[in-house]
Amino acid sequence: MEITARPRTKKSHLKRRTGCNVCRERRVRCDETRPTCQNCVRHSRKKHVSCTYHVSGDQEGLATQDQQIALLRGHSHATTMTRSPNTTPLFDLNPKQHFLIHHTNTIALEAQACHFDDTNIGSNIFIKAIERANAVPFLRHCVCNLAAQHLYGLTRTSDLLCEQLYHRGMALSGLREHFDRLDVLDYESIIIACHMLSLNAANSEEFLWNMRGISMILDRTDVHASRSSVVELFLPIPGKDEIAKWRADGSDLLESALRSLNNLVKLAKGKPALLAAAKELKNHLINTVEKPENGLTEPGQVKAVFPVRSWLPWFPTIRDYMSDGDPHIMSFLANFEMVKMVQALVMPETRYYMALRRRAQSIKWTCTQLQTLSQTVDLDLSGVMEGPLRIANSYLNSLSAYRSNVQEL
Repeated sequence: MEITARPRTKKSHLKRRTGCNVCRERRVRCDETRPTCQNCVRHSRKKHVSCTYHVSGDQEGLATQDQQIALLRGHSHATTMTRSPNTTPLFDLNPKQHFLIHHTNTIALEAQACHFDDTNIGSNIFIKAIERANAVPFLRHCVCNLAAQHLYGLTRTSDLLCEQLYHRGMALSGLREHFDRLDVLDYESIIIACHMLSLNAANSEEFLWNMRGISMILDRTDVHASRSSVVELFLPIPGKDEIAKWRADGSDLLESALRSLNNLVKLAKGKPALLAAAKELKNHLINTVEKPENGLTEPGQVKAVFPVRSWLPWFPTIRDYMSDGDPHIMSFLANFEMVKMVQALVMPETRYYMALRRRAQSIKWTCTQLQTLSQTVDLDLSGVMEGPLRIANSYLNSLSAYRSNVQEL
């Protein structure tokens, strides 16, 4: 019997056109890792190569300079901002960066429309970063990093994850290069960058170094003398005696904080995303209270703060609540500020980075706004706000009491 061989068919494959320029020139498959793919990492050991990616017009979209500027200025809530971002032409940004910065800008504007004010440290930091995004490249990457992470939390697309990792890597590289120029340090930009990078630090060690970057700047006497708006966010840094006065009623304050979070969980039962975030926040508070403060050194206490550095990963749909003007979101964020203050109450070595006065003022302002809203909305939030308000008042009173005692002496 004659056996005839079947003609071999060439295995079909999908030709990709999104690899880096080096891999495309070498005609090898690219894994498209940003900022440097693995092929270029290996190839660089023999010969220096620059791993770059070609962006076609249909991927990025075409935008004129006027259209790009309008993208940042044209949000419908722009007139509600008390301090709008810098309107200097942003010709240096590519369209994708414009989109990511616009997304961050939109969140900041919606936060303003959601009755936030100047006391909120998060919105302050974001707006100040956007104002400097064109002039300071590593701040531009910080903003794009957090915007890409938020969008990734909503869509779970690999492209946005790569984009987030790329911008984070570029922000860290740029910040390190800036630290090498000791004669011309931009103190405000360093504080903003360290704070923003801490929000999605990869691990507790990286978070520790972000926080130490802030403390290194705040420890300089010339920085305090400048009284810049960014530095003012973190001042005054309470001393040990002031913290001791605040901690005198620590057990009562912690019980009040836990009651408020239990009430927040009950309040959020009809809102799945808010309920998940409230439970997460409650777990963080319980874990914080259980930390053996006396057995932890300064690095250990700072690393212990790491799990609750930001609500961004576990509450990505916050924009939906803000755009709807939901009063629940204000009470949630007040409780988030409370948990951050509790961390300094339990682990006092973290007080250098917490901006405690600003957080306390934000809680008191939010409570005032909720009291006004309660006249028009049938919603009792007093139980949810009990803990935040007690901790905020206790901290502010300890500062004023300590200073009045010093003046009498």
